[in-house]
Amino acid sequence: MDKIINNFIAEFPELNNLIDEDALIAKFIDKTKNLELHSDDTAFTTNKMESLKMTDYGVDCVRIEADEPLVAPLFEKLNYNTFWEDPFGWFIHKYNIEMQTKVHTDQKRNAVLIYPIVPKAYTIIYVDPADKQTEIYRHTYRCPTIINASIPHYIEDGNLEKIHFQISLFVNGTDWSTVVNENI
Repeated sequence: MDKIINNFIAEFPELNNLIDEDALIAKFIDKTKNLELHSDDTAFTTNKMESLKMTDYGVDCVRIEADEPLVAPLFEKLNYNTFWEDPFGWFIHKYNIEMQTKVHTDQKRNAVLIYPIVPKAYTIIYVDPADKQTEIYRHTYRCPTIINASIPHYIEDGNLEKIHFQISLFVNGTDWSTVVNENI
């Protein structure tokens, strides 16, 4: 597979199969029940949250640290010298198929490593920051991918139940080439 790398995303197929997806689901899916309610994405960037329910997005999330044996091999591939804050992960279950992920720009974290689990392929869409109705780039996940979280984007996931693992990245500077070239 030829990698796709541009100003929006960077694919890392070499990260495929680094985690036991079935074991990850088995361990964390039940922990997504009865979670604290949140209505925005600020919890994805705080060190205080262990889990959250985001009804605005129809998702349940459980925070996972780098020392969790099921995901440690993925964290070990990261270059910690390029971060201003240590990365941490999230097991995310989008359970509500009637919800569509809204256009958003992530707060604090400027990149996210997405590890699609179920389904393996779904689409992220970037929109013009000045006109959030205008699509400027579309990418269908096919392997672990770092996304540029500082550009408005959404996931085309209406009518889709989805499970994925993601790592919040806090990369020094604003140069996207740093994210792409120095982090894995």
